[in-house]
Amino acid sequence: MSKLRRLLLWYGLLSKRLLRRPAYLAVLVLVPLFCVAILLFSHQESGVITVALHCQDPSDPAAGQAQQRLLEKKSIIRYIPCDTEAEARDAVVHGRADAAWIFHADTSEQLERFARNASAVAVTVVEREDTVFLMVAREKLFGALYPDLSFDIFSRFIADDAGETVDGLERYYHSGTVNEEIMRFVSAGGDELGDPNHYLVTPLRGILSLLLMLSGFASAMYCYKEERIGSFVWLSQRKRMLLPILCHLTAILPAALAVYVAMALAGILTNPLRELLLLALFCLGAALFCELIRCLAGRPEHLGALIPILMIAMVVLCPVFMDMGILRPVQKMLPPYFYLRSVYTQAGLSALVIYTAVLAMVTLPVCWVRQSRI
Repeated sequence: MSKLRRLLLWYGLLSKRLLRRPAYLAVLVLVPLFCVAILLFSHQESGVITVALHCQDPSDPAAGQAQQRLLEKKSIIRYIPCDTEAEARDAVVHGRADAAWIFHADTSEQLERFARNASAVAVTVVEREDTVFLMVAREKLFGALYPDLSFDIFSRFIADDAGETVDGLERYYHSGTVNEEIMRFVSAGGDELGDPNHYLVTPLRGILSLLLMLSGFASAMYCYKEERIGSFVWLSQRKRMLLPILCHLTAILPAALAVYVAMALAGILTNPLRELLLLALFCLGAALFCELIRCLAGRPEHLGALIPILMIAMVVLCPVFMDMGILRPVQKMLPPYFYLRSVYTQAGLSALVIYTAVLAMVTLPVCWVRQSRI
């Protein structure tokens, strides 16, 4: 018990030293504020691409209904209604929109012509360049036009089969319409993905995990200075070996608490107790990893050069924005990879525990060798 009290005393003193730094306190306060700002921004009108919409004849039923279908649903596409065709084209030319969709005055007639396998142009699409996002967006355009086109095809088929035009088909056509979704999108944790504008919040957990890694690396840089001035030279070699890891934890754990609050505010927490356990394991793994890199780097100049490379590698290789599925052996050396993979599955949690244990078995001998040479 006395050893535990002594450890907590050391931790408190080291934390007090760190919390006296205004810059560090500012980071702790700004993390939840940053998440709240991202969350609020994600609920504003936003999108991956912007499309200008214009109907040459607003009274055309097919054009008006297609535009209404596009505007009434939340989407990662941001739509700008324009009063004139020139305004829509000008938005593309000056970069205010990525594309312009101009519905012709005879959209309904053009869809009927298309249903008869005749040449038809219902919508003019104006783009500065063709991109993957715009290709996907055009699928949304076709989806908005499809209900009217489907009815025209249905009417044409009945007319050809009966040999004459049949009135009152719309009532029979809509009687077989099913409004239910044939696909349901959920997260790995089973939560419904209803609002596509939440794409801004999706990578938040990964970004915050990188912040914890950066806190550990900052502590590692301070440790070089303390070794140089002999701040803890009076301690035994075993305690000097473990002290840097404790220093890293004093920097990471308060940041982890801010991250936990931030994730709660952003609404991305799963099970609160499980999240605390995952964060605790990740913090320990991050402290061990930062100390291992510090020992291997040897000098502050070398570590300073490695930190940007490692941070970029973690952004690319860890599933922060997406799982690239490349360089798996390298991915499995990085703490954020296991943390982000452990959030929703028990197997991921087990992998995080094993990784932290293996990392400890690798880091401690390296730290012992380094201390013996100082």
